[in-house]
Amino acid sequence: MVGIIFWLWYDKKEKERKAQEEREKREPKEGFRAFLKLIKRIIKAGKVIKQIIERFKYVASGIYNGAIGFGLAVANMPQAAIIAVPDMFNVTIESAKYGYRWVSCSIEKIDNLWFCFIFYIIDMFIGSIHMSIRSIFYFVDEFFGIPDYFNGNGLVATLDWLIDYIAETDDTIYNSTGYHVFNYPEVILDKCYRCKYPLNTKEVRRAKSKMFHNLTYRIPPLTDEYTRRFMMAGEDFGRVFEDM
Repeated sequence: MVGIIFWLWYDKKEKERKAQEEREKREPKEGFRAFLKLIKRIIKAGKVIKQIIERFKYVASGIYNGAIGFGLAVANMPQAAIIAVPDMFNVTIESAKYGYRWVSCSIEKIDNLWFCFIFYIIDMFIGSIHMSIRSIFYFVDEFFGIPDYFNGNGLVATLDWLIDYIAETDDTIYNSTGYHVFNYPEVILDKCYRCKYPLNTKEVRRAKSKMFHNLTYRIPPLTDEYTRRFMMAGEDFGRVFEDM
């Protein structure tokens, strides 16, 4: 009985000794593997830290460009506004004046429509005859090549010259006598073809031309730099979130 107990105890100790030897054999390998894992984690952490530093550089660059752009905007926008606001106000005023005159003239002509209707019919009749003759002359010019024989002066060009000559002759006679020969009397022209407040688009065109000139040449130098800075800041902040 004692021998059996001793044998069982000895066998247990022998198994524990062998298990200990096996653990001692595996420990160096497992320790080396743990060391490799630690190195990999350090390398990975280093890459993450590098990315964080690079992204922080983009953040810093974005903040810097944004601050510079904001400063330039604060400095230059008032100057741009001083140039642009009066121009826009002037265009608005001239357009409103033109619109008021156009509405007033339209109402005036509507009031005189029944009196002027016959003259408008006559104008349409004369205009249709003119277009018919012009179309025929254009066809003859193109078909026979008449302008080629007269230095580009065909039947259409001759008709245009004749109309201009008649208008100039009428103006000359009116300036000398106060009467129209080839046009309606002044009473009819004032009542049916002219406005009490003439529609003058010259002031509107002049105001628009000045505004577009300033918007094209004077204002961009004041806004280009801070606009470029804001765009650079946007690009920098966008790079912070790339590949995340």
